[in-house]
Amino acid sequence: KILGLEKGADIYITKPFAFRELKAHIRSLLQLRESMKKKFRDYTFWAERELEITSSDESFIQRVIRIVETNMSDPSFDVNALSEAVNMSQTRLYRKLKALTGMTIKEFIQGLRIRRAAALLLSRDDKNISEIAYEIGFNDPNYFGKVFKTVYGMSPSEYIKKNS
Repeated sequence: KILGLEKGADIYITKPFAFRELKAHIRSLLQLRESMKKKFRDYTFWAERELEITSSDESFIQRVIRIVETNMSDPSFDVNALSEAVNMSQTRLYRKLKALTGMTIKEFIQGLRIRRAAALLLSRDDKNISEIAYEIGFNDPNYFGKVFKTVYGMSPSEYIKKNS
């Protein structure tokens, strides 16, 4: 039982078990997954602060975030490249990210890029929107604008005006 928990099992229940106990464990695990999804969706991924590693899932997400951030400016960095970098099949990576964050691999990568772009747009650098789009790995500034608008509900220039 201890070996199973040390290897990363969330819970370990031996037979015979009480049905109420099983339901309580399942409810607890589902609540934990939902809170983790919300945390990773809302987390400003490039913040200077460090998260405390409390589980193997958080450690995994932090590793994926570091890999994406390292390769963010590379427009060819995509689902395949991330799968190779974490040494997982696309299917397995998709399932794991979807379970933890509620996002697909592509949405996760784009989300990191767009959030970085939002921070860069508000920084006082002398970069225009196109330069920022290229810096975060978009080949087409128009497509960047479309993606940005779907995430923030406004164009990058409107975002700058509203938040300046």
